[in-house]
Amino acid sequence: MFKADRLRKLRKDLGLSQVEMGKRLHIEQSTYSKLETNNYQLNLEILQSLRDEFNINPNEFLNDYHSHSVGEDNTALIQKPEISGGG
Repeated sequence: MFKADRLRKLRKDLGLSQVEMGKRLHIEQSTYSKLETNNYQLNLEILQSLRDEFNINPNEFLNDYHSHSVGEDNTALIQKPEISGGG
């Protein structure tokens, strides 16, 4: 389950409005507002945007996150995709 309170705290700590936060995550303000109230299904793209835009571990926004034991199942969320050359 997604921890909306952590997302709200991040936004407020950064001094951003919901509109500004939505823009940085590449989503509409209305979608962002739903995220903060747990009324929107969090997806991988939003987690990746959190990682890329704020340089944070997106697992911190998930209920079962433990900083000392991130399992292999969670590594896909925190690793940037490989960029392959030409083709």
